[in-house]
Amino acid sequence: MEESRMDRIEREMAEFLHGMRELREFQKETGVQIRDLREFQKETGIQIRELREAQKKTDEQIAGIGEQLAKTIIKLDNVGASLGEMGLVQGKVAEDLF
Repeated sequence: MEESRMDRIEREMAEFLHGMRELREFQKETGVQIRDLREFQKETGIQIRELREAQKKTDEQIAGIGEQLAKTIIKLDNVGASLGEMGLVQGKVAEDLF
């Protein structure tokens, strides 16, 4: 039997309404996913800021260590020179020979 025009309209309307319900459900799920993503982005942003701060502190510590190392080397050179003057080691003259 051939479908009447009214039956076809009712069937298509039911399909349309079903599609609209599916679309609304999909939009709700997408909205939740977007909120979750935004929260994750906030957390990631916080972590990035924390890492940058930690990197700054690390860089400052490395710079401080470099300065301290330079001072230590100078002190050791002075101690070596002083000991050499006292005759306890060969001193800088021996270093220059090698």
